[in-house]
Amino acid sequence: MESLLQQTYSNLEIILVDDGGDDRCPQICDEYAKKDARIKVIHKKNGGLSDARNAGMRAASGKYLAYIDSDDYIHPKTYEYLYKTAKEKNLEQLYFSAKTFFDSENVFERFSHFDELYKRSADYSKVATGRQMFIKMSNNSEFRPSACMLISSRDFLNRFNLRFEKGLLHEDNLFIIQCLTYAKRVSYENVNLYFRRMRSDSISTGVNGIKRIYSYYKIIKILEQFAKSENLKNDKEFFEALKYRLSVIDFNACDIAETVDPKELDTFIDTLCEDEAVDFYSHINTVLNLRQSGKFNMKRAKTNEENIKVVQYKYAHLNDELKKKKISLENQKKSILSKRLVRLALKISAFISKLRGEK
Repeated sequence: MESLLQQTYSNLEIILVDDGGDDRCPQICDEYAKKDARIKVIHKKNGGLSDARNAGMRAASGKYLAYIDSDDYIHPKTYEYLYKTAKEKNLEQLYFSAKTFFDSENVFERFSHFDELYKRSADYSKVATGRQMFIKMSNNSEFRPSACMLISSRDFLNRFNLRFEKGLLHEDNLFIIQCLTYAKRVSYENVNLYFRRMRSDSISTGVNGIKRIYSYYKIIKILEQFAKSENLKNDKEFFEALKYRLSVIDFNACDIAETVDPKELDTFIDTLCEDEAVDFYSHINTVLNLRQSGKFNMKRAKTNEENIKVVQYKYAHLNDELKKKKISLENQKKSILSKRLVRLALKISAFISKLRGEK
């Protein structure tokens, strides 16, 4: 919150959403509002992150919208820089980079792969359509969906009725892809303006495996229907990038599914309606089997590779032994030859001495 109040761009509308927290969140929000006229507070029943963001979007009146999670903070010049860039380029969305920081050494050791997660190597600064950026980032394996790492034109979001899907985790996957499908002018600034806190119990690292699996499943299903309704198959390159992204989401779900208690998963499936339960069960199991088959093939390939290395080692070792034996035989041969030459020399010497004695 303090990082918002310290922004060098002061013409801000700050909307705090109290999503029915049972801590001191309502009082803290109201206290901030009393101190700063730019702050609006929304008190509502708990509906999750997506519902809270949607509530803030409905209340917003600014030209551009941005999102900040309560655990994170931003650079003091974030909105001055982003607003100026977006206005100069006439952008519908402007993406930027972030830096991860960790609550403790223990969290870093467990989730160190998040350290460079939001770092991108390629250049995406040229103004492009959303689809072009999605294709390029996907091809470079640098698509990192996070609603906190962009600003969006409010007019653009309202024109296409772009909102967050309520009740899901990892909802940014869905929201960002839908945004990029429609956007005609987007860009990316490779600068760390957002600082993301990594906790052991955050959505990204938390242990609520079943809900995360189900959320991934729902995102895939929604995007499949979205692709059909928007005829995305006609845009071949974009459609291929989308299919690749869906496979990534699928395998993310399977990574989690492998750690979940099967009984708990069965219990959760029983809570779903019959059609969805069957589809969810078959979907997860199909991908799990494919994943396990892939892992088996990788293990077999690794085993074969290790066997080859063993054979190569044995062959090299055998060559070394043969070389040693060859050298040994050559040395023995030289030794025998040397002894023979010595004996021959002695015989010649004795023969010469005998001849001299006879004279």
